[in-house]
Amino acid sequence: MAGFLRVHAEEEVNHTWVLDDDSAREAGRFAAATAALNCTTTGARDTLPSESDVRAFLNDQ
Repeated sequence: MAGFLRVHAEEEVNHTWVLDDDSAREAGRFAAATAALNCTTTGARDTLPSESDVRAFLNDQ
């Protein structure tokens, strides 16, 4: 959820991105990558990956 909200925060204030499949897909992909990286370590809040970690992970996929 945190990853999805992070990408959502970058979108325009009018939130029309919800109607755009590409933007919603990108937000979901970022959220899934954030969750995947978070599951590779013990703990939750203190182990959240940084944005650069998530983007590097996505670039490697």
